[in-house]
Amino acid sequence: STRSAEIVQSQEERERDMAVAQASTATGTTARSVTFQGLDSLDSEDSEITEEPQPERSHPVTEASSRFSHGFTHRFSERFRHSVLSGRSLWRFPTTAGNMPKYMQRAFRMKTFGLMGVQLIFVLALSVVIDYLKLWDIVRPILGETFSEVIFYFIGALNLTCILALQGFKDRYPLNYLLLALTTVMSGMFWGLTRGVTDFTLHFQILAILGFTMCGAAVISTILADLETKMTNSRILLASLMPSWLMASVINAILSESIFHLKVIEVVGSIGFSLLLICILLVDVGKLLVRC
Repeated sequence: STRSAEIVQSQEERERDMAVAQASTATGTTARSVTFQGLDSLDSEDSEITEEPQPERSHPVTEASSRFSHGFTHRFSERFRHSVLSGRSLWRFPTTAGNMPKYMQRAFRMKTFGLMGVQLIFVLALSVVIDYLKLWDIVRPILGETFSEVIFYFIGALNLTCILALQGFKDRYPLNYLLLALTTVMSGMFWGLTRGVTDFTLHFQILAILGFTMCGAAVISTILADLETKMTNSRILLASLMPSWLMASVINAILSESIFHLKVIEVVGSIGFSLLLICILLVDVGKLLVRC
């Protein structure tokens, strides 16, 4: 019995020790869980503090960019709506089969009128400078009357040759532009020396009228760009050329009468010849200016 009592006592002591160990283990686990929960709560509080929305500060550059983007979006939407309503393609495809797009036709007319205007103004300026310096009176005493006229007609023939060569090489870049520049210089020299043969100033007036007409046509073509959906290309061509020619003719008549005191027949002749040249231009390349 004593042995069994000792066994029972020792068993009770082992059970007590196991209970104490389990209690201590449970206490440590509870403490750790409380500690981790406290850390989690602190992290959540920090995250709540850091995630608190900050008031946005307005910056001048940001406001300007936002206004620009809003205006660009509004303009694009208006352009898209206008393109849809007018039937014009937003992607700039040809509107009719076999023709270039509208914007390319408009750009071709503007380039053509602008290039002709610059060329005619340069020819007029060069011829006026040569006439003002009176190069004919300087060359004639040195070379003689006959040889001077030979040089004059040779320059005219060379100018005509350049024009024919330009017609043959019109599609060969950059040779076509080089021939165009050479033709412009030859034309200016030829018309500048013309007063050595005749006293007429008809050519100066024609050059001035045509140069003003082409520059005005380029400007009017730009103004009429938004009206292409309402006007045909042939009407736009006439609306660009004829008002410019009429204005140039009126200005030429006023200046010739009030400042240069030229004869009426010269003024009327220059206006008539300039109109004839414009008609020849329309008959010759009018289809190209319409269809490009």
